[in-house]
Amino acid sequence: MAHVLERIRAQGQLFLLRYEGTAPDFRAVGLNPRLDTNGDGKIDMLTEVRPVYEAFFANIAAPLPIVERYADPAVLPLAQAAFGEGFDAGLYASYQALPLDDTLRTLRGIPEPPRLLIVNGANDDQTPASSAQLLADGLPSAGFSATILIYPGLSHILSPQTDIFAPYGAEMQPEPVEEIGDWLARTLTRD
Repeated sequence: MAHVLERIRAQGQLFLLRYEGTAPDFRAVGLNPRLDTNGDGKIDMLTEVRPVYEAFFANIAAPLPIVERYADPAVLPLAQAAFGEGFDAGLYASYQALPLDDTLRTLRGIPEPPRLLIVNGANDDQTPASSAQLLADGLPSAGFSATILIYPGLSHILSPQTDIFAPYGAEMQPEPVEEIGDWLARTLTRD
């Protein structure tokens, strides 16, 4: 059961998928209808998922009401156990402390626009590669030079991952590390 619970928590599948069976033998059987608000059989990341995650992070100290509202009923008891005593914000504490648009204000205040590097795994379950591409496409109109590197078959931590719902845990692959290093060397030595 711990393995199933960790997988659901770590990869956001609690919200995205519909399940059948009982712990520890849940199996995903489709998309969570609570998120497919327009009933088209697809979950749109911007209009259907984003509001749920924004609400989740806004209530990070006590996310259980959001989880109960949107999670698949089959996994709700696991979610209640996981989130009932609060949630260790850890990595997400910065989301509460700093409004996201403050970063852009800081970048715009720099006299010379910085060059930006956007690195994403194509199978990233936390930051979709399509969102990274939208960001890269929009940055030039805001006066920024951006390089984007999207790695097929890699996860959020740039380790191998067969698809966005598969577990990951391997080491970061050497290719992204080398290319990030090369980009930094070129960028920091420019005239």
